[in-house]
Amino acid sequence: MATFDLEAFVAEPTHVALELCRKVDLLEIARHYAIPVSPALRVGELREAILAELVANGVVVLPVSSDPVAGAAVGDAVVSPVRPGVERVEQPQLGSPAALFEEAEEKSPGLGLRSPRDARVDVRIARLKHEREKEEGEFQLKREIELRRIEFQEFQERLSALLVLRDTGGSQSFILSGVLPLGLQTDCHVSTIVKGIGLSYVPAPLHNVHVESNLVSRVFPVAVRDQFPIDGVEFIMGNDLAGGKVYPSPEVVTRPILSSDVDELAEKHPDVFSVSVLTRAQSKMARAK
Repeated sequence: MATFDLEAFVAEPTHVALELCRKVDLLEIARHYAIPVSPALRVGELREAILAELVANGVVVLPVSSDPVAGAAVGDAVVSPVRPGVERVEQPQLGSPAALFEEAEEKSPGLGLRSPRDARVDVRIARLKHEREKEEGEFQLKREIELRRIEFQEFQERLSALLVLRDTGGSQSFILSGVLPLGLQTDCHVSTIVKGIGLSYVPAPLHNVHVESNLVSRVFPVAVRDQFPIDGVEFIMGNDLAGGKVYPSPEVVTRPILSSDVDELAEKHPDVFSVSVLTRAQSKMARAK
């Protein structure tokens, strides 16, 4: 098959040469003459639209039979090429392909003629776009899960190398804040009050941490501090993990805890408040009774 030469067609534009063009050749001709057409058109529709525009602009003259009565073929007639700008033919009447093309161009400039095939192509493109976005979302989800799994493995390996200090005189266990990715999921919403050697009280938030060691292996609420007085230590294991506590650690809760236990003193002495305070008014009321 002979290759299409745009320069040869521009030098001698004919109806016969246009009939021999493929779809890609027709699109090249449309771009050269600035003819707005849709690439989704079929070859026949695309050729008719381009031919109508070329005829309207006087670039191509439709062939005329030399003997219409004899029924000679239209393709056998002599075609006289017309140079652009040399001769102008009459505008096509309403109802011709060129008029329909111009009417569609006025309603939707730059879009060219549309057909039911164009609508099906648009639906297909939208479906492919949706499927591509869905595949990208699934890929991102799998990638995120894999990254979290790798991070979890790295943290497990890092925990196995922690330097733990066993504090036999401490009633609370501590961990450095930068060792684990602590957040809302591990937060106990409770802070323990710590009293150090300087006799000052400081709060330390509690977080649930899975501790694995030769002494204990389970989830414990561990206090978090930004730094320890001993360099290199990342975890201080107190008696709350490794042994029985002598004194309970005081805690400050952010959410009030309602106690359902009944005070024994309140039952034995209903005339006295549970806080062991008797007001003057209550004393007078008791004597009056």
